Amino acid sequence: MIYLILIIFIVSSLLAFLMRAFDIYVSFLDEGIKLPRFDSLKILFLLTKNFIKIIKPLFEEKDWSSIKIIFKFYIFNFNLVITLLVSITKEAKLAVEKDKPTFIKAGKKSSILEIIRNSIPFFNEKQKDIAFA
Repeated sequence: MIYLILIIFIVSSLLAFLMRAFDIYVSFLDEGIKLPRFDSLKILFLLTKNFIKIIKPLFEEKDWSSIKIIFKFYIFNFNLVITLLVSITKEAKLAVEKDKPTFIKAGKKSSILEIIRNSIPFFNEKQKDIAFA
């Protein structure tokens, strides 16, 4: 019986992960940005990795109120996170195409994943210092 519950939990977690990846793909597609096949999974992996990097020190400090707030934001406001990520990426791509300076590191040959990696605070030291100052 416990194996059945464990299998159901694992399968439902995988389905939820894939549905979030599909949400990312559709959000980018709505803004006219075509993602390669598995980039939405890679973006979701980057967001989850960033979430774990933020949560890990809070678990070590046992700051339960902050953990609760971040969990609620990641779980219940995921669409807001995706909307912000899509808008940052779209603005960076438009600025690069018009040869204007961007607020994140992006070049003409930058892929979507590079732009996203530069827009997530834990992968960009300058933004990390500003966000957690």
